[in-house]
Amino acid sequence: MKQIFILLCISIVCKPSFAQIPNAGFETWTHSSAGGGYDTPDNWGTTNSYTTIASTYTCEKGSSGAPSGSNYLVLTTKNCGVNVPGVAVTGVINLVGTTVSISGGIPFSSRPASLKGYWQYMASIGDQGHIAILLSKWNSAAGRKDTISFTDYALPGMVMVWNTFTIPLTYRSTVAPDSAIILLSSSGTVPVVNSYLWVDSLSFYGTAPSGLSTVNNGVTASVYPSPAAGTVNVMYSGLAAKEITVDICDLAGKNLLTQHFTSIAGDNKFPLNISNIASGMYIVHISDGGHLYTDKIVIE
Repeated sequence: MKQIFILLCISIVCKPSFAQIPNAGFETWTHSSAGGGYDTPDNWGTTNSYTTIASTYTCEKGSSGAPSGSNYLVLTTKNCGVNVPGVAVTGVINLVGTTVSISGGIPFSSRPASLKGYWQYMASIGDQGHIAILLSKWNSAAGRKDTISFTDYALPGMVMVWNTFTIPLTYRSTVAPDSAIILLSSSGTVPVVNSYLWVDSLSFYGTAPSGLSTVNNGVTASVYPSPAAGTVNVMYSGLAAKEITVDICDLAGKNLLTQHFTSIAGDNKFPLNISNIASGMYIVHISDGGHLYTDKIVIE
């Protein structure tokens, strides 16, 4: 069965400024009379306009028992000929075939430490919803967006009653961003019908340290730039020399490239040739024999 895949990318330039998350409590909705008619949360992109032909909507307004205010967001994976995840994003959703790409974002120039809010969620067997936060900055010299922070948080277990959550953000750069994308999805890379995610009262919280995030036991690992073309850099810093293995996989888990490096104690930078990999979003695994670090990149 065909599935819908989610691809994060940036296609517009936002002017640097601070902005709160728009309609963060999902209180205001606009009704569309298209198809069978549906409501969409103001300032959030959803797939409702694409699924209305099947009179099916993966993004809906919840009102009963809201933890804050009157309304909240209900995302549910449904079948519309293909399995479509419930997705809401502070940007524009573009659906081509079975690929969902996301462009735009909100102007945002802060470096928050975390994303907070209320949630309920449950994944059907073989599925796992997620929340992704991308902070980026326009690089005028290179003519592209540089990733400042990217966090893709897979929802663990099940939360069947309203509960608060805090997702720490992971930073790749010490500079301030100029735009932000928040993506909320009821499913992962293989959507399964009836997985759901309910969200309310989102907010950025705190201020991130000026340095980069430490991943584990004095070790930092990351990949940049993203988007990338031709070559991507693998950054690894540790207290001792290590044998490093880097794998690039597609969203279905298929391994496309494996490269081995030998690090030294301290900071390391390894260039990785990605010219033979098609455009799209990929998962990068960095292993030092004791720990596995996972990141995502977009290849142009």
